[in-house]
Amino acid sequence: MTLIEFTNHPKVTLRSLTERFGDRTFGMLLVLVAIFSVIPFVSLIVGPLITLLGLQMAVGLTKTWLPRSVLDWQLSPEGVRTALCVFEPRVRAIERYVRPRWQFTEASF
Repeated sequence: MTLIEFTNHPKVTLRSLTERFGDRTFGMLLVLVAIFSVIPFVSLIVGPLITLLGLQMAVGLTKTWLPRSVLDWQLSPEGVRTALCVFEPRVRAIERYVRPRWQFTEASF
């Protein structure tokens, strides 16, 4: 099932999206959270979330940890579908030029 087909379900949460994105969850969450940081005063909430995600990446976690209340946020299936349709072609175009990192450069603890 593709991500766009996944949004046909009536209940889409941040938890269900992070499970579907797998190892790309950190990037997806950072982009999603950063988009909202341009709204005045929202950065007071978004800043600590970005810091939390950054610390998890720095420690070398492979799976994100967020508070249950954040993971259970319900998202509009139509909004998620629209965002995926807009960003998917752009991400695929970028991935043609971005190569996987050398394995020895990744930290493993």
